[in-house]
Amino acid sequence: MQNSKSTSKSNHIKNEDFKVSVSLRLKPTEEKEKVVKILGPQQIQVTKPPHDLFIFDHIYQDNATNDMIQQELMIPILNNALQGLDSLVFMYGQSGSGKTFTMKGSKQINGIVQLSVEYILNKCHQVK
Repeated sequence: MQNSKSTSKSNHIKNEDFKVSVSLRLKPTEEKEKVVKILGPQQIQVTKPPHDLFIFDHIYQDNATNDMIQQELMIPILNNALQGLDSLVFMYGQSGSGKTFTMKGSKQINGIVQLSVEYILNKCHQVK
């Protein structure tokens, strides 16, 4: 899927640069509770029959941090948004799968919403 927004000559960004990116973040679980096995950097397999395979643009193991996700996924999206391009991030998953922790974090760990607001504000201060 490509962004339908036409690009101006001033930013030299091509429509081919835009696509829907699907990422997976595995929630830390006990070994006996794990239901997927990582086969490679972009592929997982369900460990129970029918052993379906799934391919993602990014797979983050259960030790991934919100900072890591911010650096690798969010900053490119935020930079596009700061250039005036349409950008969207949303979380999807079953209850208890870690969406709220990724978005909001905890008292000790910032979520990607807080990290993204800080990034945007820092970029605004750099422009001044």
